[in-house]
Amino acid sequence: MYSGRRRRQQRAARYELTVRVDNDDAVLLVDIRQSLADDFVEVTLVKVTGGHVEVTFVARETAFWAVTADREKVVLRSNDVNIADGDWHRVEIIR
Repeated sequence: MYSGRRRRQQRAARYELTVRVDNDDAVLLVDIRQSLADDFVEVTLVKVTGGHVEVTFVARETAFWAVTADREKVVLRSNDVNIADGDWHRVEIIR
């Protein structure tokens, strides 16, 4: 039986940034990827919020049967390290 959804392979994302931030709020990276089949969009947003790194992954289908359906939204936030101190920091994100 066909359920209307295609099985997707796990997509890997890796980002390495060396940043120097002296502002508590800043956007560091926006990455938008669309599949070759033109039916899947993945957005990654890396920003500084209150001095901490915050990463948001959003994946969504854009095919006609699911134009507005969110498939996945994950938000990760560093709680231990405040990077808004004017020093250089290495940020590595692997999904």
